[in-house]
Amino acid sequence: MQPKLAPEWIRLESTLGERPKLSGTNVQQIRKSLADPALEAAARNRRHDPALHIVSVRKPRIPLETKPRAEPDGCLTSDGGGFCVGDLNTEDVTAAFLCKTLSLTVVSVGYGLAPEAPWPAALEDCCKASHWLSRHFQADHVRIFGRGTLALSTAIKLAQDGIHANGVAALAPLTIDTRAIKDDGHKSRVENAEAPILSAETLNIFLGKYRAARGI
Repeated sequence: MQPKLAPEWIRLESTLGERPKLSGTNVQQIRKSLADPALEAAARNRRHDPALHIVSVRKPRIPLETKPRAEPDGCLTSDGGGFCVGDLNTEDVTAAFLCKTLSLTVVSVGYGLAPEAPWPAALEDCCKASHWLSRHFQADHVRIFGRGTLALSTAIKLAQDGIHANGVAALAPLTIDTRAIKDDGHKSRVENAEAPILSAETLNIFLGKYRAARGI
């Protein structure tokens, strides 16, 4: 079944001559396919952007990059990669865009990836970074932006700790394990099996490693 795609995306695929997808039959191969020297070079070049002031902050096991502005608002970002792939370079362009466009101080989190860093390492890393952010900014000025599940789970965990983010933007999160619901009426996994970037096959690779890391 072909997914329903926006005309703008279809035109992009036509220009590219293909549908962009993560490639590989295991996490290591997929990570290797994402190791794009162009991304690393672009991230290095942005360090010379006069509109950005980038600071690397090293906490135990948590690489952070901040792109601060004069305004008091802060934003936490985490890359989306099925809990298994991605790093600071992956979402560097997004972090820079948020900083320059919205005048936010952006904290980008290099959280631990499964299977090497089992659950709940990723959530703990994002929460530690959020606590760091809340100490440097007013808690009600903190926003959370992410590609997926960690944006939501971090906001929930922070609320349990008494820190309420001023806003949460999760672009394409997993909200429930499909094994916890009946198949009837829930067909998005089937309808989007050949979706751009993340196919059902690749998603199953990620979830398999993630579940194994959690022991479930």
